[in-house]
Amino acid sequence: MKSKSILGLAILISLFANNLMADVVIIYPSDDTYVNSNLPNDNFGSSNTIYVGEGIRRSYLKFNLSSIPSDKTIVSTRLRLDTNFSTLTYPEIGAHYLLADAWDETTITWNNAPTGFNPTATDTVTIVIDESFWTVTDDVDDTYRGDGVYSVVMKLSNEASSTAAGFWSSEIGIPDFYPYLEVNYSDQKYSGGNGSEEHPYKIATAADMNAIGANPEDWDKHFILMEDIDLSYYDGQEARPVFNVIGYRYLYDRDPITWPFSGVFDGNDHKIRKFTILSYYANGAAIFRYMDGADSEIRDIVLIDTNVDYAGNDDCGALVGRLENGTVINCAIEGGTISGGDYTGGIVGDNWGLIKHCFTTCNVSGDIHVGGLVGRNEGKISSSCATGGVSGTTLVGGLVGRHAKTISDCYASGSVTGDYAGGLVGQNWTGVINKSYALGYVSGGPIKGGLVGEAILGGETNNSFWNYETTGQLTSDGGTVKSTEEMMNESTFTNEGWDFVGETTNGPNDIWKICDGTNYPKLAWQILLPGDFVCPDGVEMNDYAVLADQWQRDALASDVAPHGGDGVVNFMDWAFLANGWPDTIDSNSVAVFADQWLQPSAYCADIAPAPDGDGTVDWLDLKELADNWLEGTEP
Repeated sequence: MKSKSILGLAILISLFANNLMADVVIIYPSDDTYVNSNLPNDNFGSSNTIYVGEGIRRSYLKFNLSSIPSDKTIVSTRLRLDTNFSTLTYPEIGAHYLLADAWDETTITWNNAPTGFNPTATDTVTIVIDESFWTVTDDVDDTYRGDGVYSVVMKLSNEASSTAAGFWSSEIGIPDFYPYLEVNYSDQKYSGGNGSEEHPYKIATAADMNAIGANPEDWDKHFILMEDIDLSYYDGQEARPVFNVIGYRYLYDRDPITWPFSGVFDGNDHKIRKFTILSYYANGAAIFRYMDGADSEIRDIVLIDTNVDYAGNDDCGALVGRLENGTVINCAIEGGTISGGDYTGGIVGDNWGLIKHCFTTCNVSGDIHVGGLVGRNEGKISSSCATGGVSGTTLVGGLVGRHAKTISDCYASGSVTGDYAGGLVGQNWTGVINKSYALGYVSGGPIKGGLVGEAILGGETNNSFWNYETTGQLTSDGGTVKSTEEMMNESTFTNEGWDFVGETTNGPNDIWKICDGTNYPKLAWQILLPGDFVCPDGVEMNDYAVLADQWQRDALASDVAPHGGDGVVNFMDWAFLANGWPDTIDSNSVAVFADQWLQPSAYCADIAPAPDGDGTVDWLDLKELADNWLEGTEP
């Protein structure tokens, strides 16, 4: 066999794109051969052709990635094979990632070849005479960050077919015909990752976040937020830069020109503070100006002290300007102000997708179609709420300004000012509202209502309520009027089919919870403030009494069953103690057990340090309670 020294050759080509230098390295295989099921003990390592099909024959190739410098980002990778033979019907061939690298071309046969390759092809191509390319970016990136040796198996998509192909191997001795990997890499993009679902781009700094908007070719990729970040630097003031919003939609002669964010942004339960937009963009203002994609999603993120001042312009929100398609889930906007023109909302300006488990506490103002959560809803909103004040010219709602599809299990409690105004929805235009309520004071007029300002074209409201005492409205174009006392009574809602924690008659999903008789319903996913141990909602004297009662207590050692304890010292622990008598349990243990009988082991007042406390109710817990004194739930 010829020397393989030439096979380590790497050809570097410098490219420039988006003001960032990228490099392409061409990597030839260290091993390339094929195996044949008809000749299961034969080795073909010296063949100048590798075959796929008819036989069954499969090709094996191995590449050493050491010529790629360390700490780079793999942008793209293609596997290239040069065809020298094919049946008249060109075969469809898949590239299958092989983790096992302990094989070599001089000894591999059908009988000893590793078979643990991925049964699903990374890429499948119908070959052509001349060159064929397979995209294997994620596999090579995974190998680059692992052992650095990439193996791949080439096989027919249908190995029962009679099609076949042959490709030049490195044994031909002419580099132009060799198989190779074309690896495009760059200096680390963002703070790591390659944008795939398995290795999302890591966003760890404000600069990373701002860079997404400057790279529209990444708007279909996956991202994950690694740290809380502050965007106050990107406010466009005093020669500071403007934030690069993500997504593009421009109306030209009534026809939209679009480049949406269609990827996935995982907030990873982190926070983005002080996002600011001050009327610099046309056609939408939000971190994600335009979002469209059946699988696109923004999740698990909180925006704090957001300032969108975009008066007179459309599609304004803190998180998304226009949600054409996709999902926003488990997101929140805490504090700040959103000011826009038409289609202005706290979290999304114009919604045509799905919004679930979201809340806003920001104040919102605009012209037409203005809502505390969403300006206009042409999609679905569920299990969400808004508590900030909302004002506008017309079609103004505590949750949604104009509604045309589905709202279920939602509430709004902020004040509402405008014409065609409602505590929950300004105008219900063909939409459906289920199991929702409103509390905020509604003013303006002349058309306004406690829950819905106006319902037209069949807009309907089911099993929903408003509080006439807090909204100041005795009428609504949909819903049922209730007093404050009635609105704090669980039976008001369960009698209408609302699904509450602790009851199963209305379903097992536990959508709502309530401190019966003292507070309004809250959504079950809403997190209580640290220190809010007992009803009523809010951190006050009843909670202080709980902490005082548990002061300086430790978790009880006698709570051992089942499986480490269940939160109280009871008969399950007694059975455990009796089972050990007298071999491992003595009279002192019995005395301790008796002293702890029916006492709670996991004290609810042990809340600091977060998330699970330190085993003792002490000054750390008192400070946490004091920090939230007289605060309510979030929101």
